[in-house]
Amino acid sequence: MDEISEWKIFIEELISEIRMSPKGSDRERLAFIFVEEEMWDRLVALIRERRSIYTIREFEPQLLKHCPIELADLYGEGILQFMRFSVGRNYYQGACNYIKRLDKLGFPQKAMEIIGILRETYPFRTALIEELNKIRIALY
Repeated sequence: MDEISEWKIFIEELISEIRMSPKGSDRERLAFIFVEEEMWDRLVALIRERRSIYTIREFEPQLLKHCPIELADLYGEGILQFMRFSVGRNYYQGACNYIKRLDKLGFPQKAMEIIGILRETYPFRTALIEELNKIRIALY
């Protein structure tokens, strides 16, 4: 067996071991392994499981370079998940900053889609609607 095959076997065993661990911090290690080993599909799947806007932001550079469409989808899912449990102007401003981030990264259509979903889902959150109204998306 060559060194590359041995390494791949070792990595897969390590991934299996980490997946069985109940510790949240071990999930972070798993994400870093996926980055180092350039396992982009697996990184996307792991981030999608967690649905954490903060994790998406942490791995944004790698995702933007290797799987930009998935990054836009993850941000969309993450923003919607964030808003399910977040109430208050500070949280709304945070969500709007991520929507602006989507636009800045080159995904204005996805940003507009998320704005539309939030308007439809939370029409009575007046502070949210006010913050959404402040966003200016540059549609080209």
